[in-house]
Amino acid sequence: MIRKALILLTLTLCMGTAAFSQPMSSGYVGMSPWAHLIGKQFIDVTQPDMKGKNHKLSEYCGKGKYVLVDFWASWCGPCMREMPNVKACWEKYRKKGFTVVGISLDRNAAAWKDAVSKGGYAWTHLSDLKHFENSAAQAYNVQYIPWNMLVDPKGKIVAIELTGANLENTLKKYLAPKAAAAKKKTVRK
Repeated sequence: MIRKALILLTLTLCMGTAAFSQPMSSGYVGMSPWAHLIGKQFIDVTQPDMKGKNHKLSEYCGKGKYVLVDFWASWCGPCMREMPNVKACWEKYRKKGFTVVGISLDRNAAAWKDAVSKGGYAWTHLSDLKHFENSAAQAYNVQYIPWNMLVDPKGKIVAIELTGANLENTLKKYLAPKAAAAKKKTVRK
């Protein structure tokens, strides 16, 4: 009896984990507490950059590019393991209408800046250095990191929780049609 209960519990947990590991997009209905964000306009927040200058998310989102808003921290092992993937996607797609805005949940400015510098993460980085009390994290109810959302060129959230191959596959899905259309225009001239 106990063995059957443990097996059932294990299967339930595995199924739940599998649901959370899938990218959330307009075509996916999952168990994520953020699924309601899909199709909604991004929430504008203000955060300082690494030099202390305040920036609004609206300076980047809704300006004609796909933007990955990536919540992370230098002390977060899973975040640091995911950063090379984010960097590879940024390098591959940045000239095709994609960029990243990193929002760090660090408390230590030196650790944050050091991680960005050592990793060569050349995209925009913002943080109020307030850990999970970060105003952007509060606005999006971020409960864990890494956590991210993909915002389309018009400012709508089209996907959330993109990691590993899911990030690149989602970028291909949204950016390939755009690249094909641009190529078609060039051929017609």
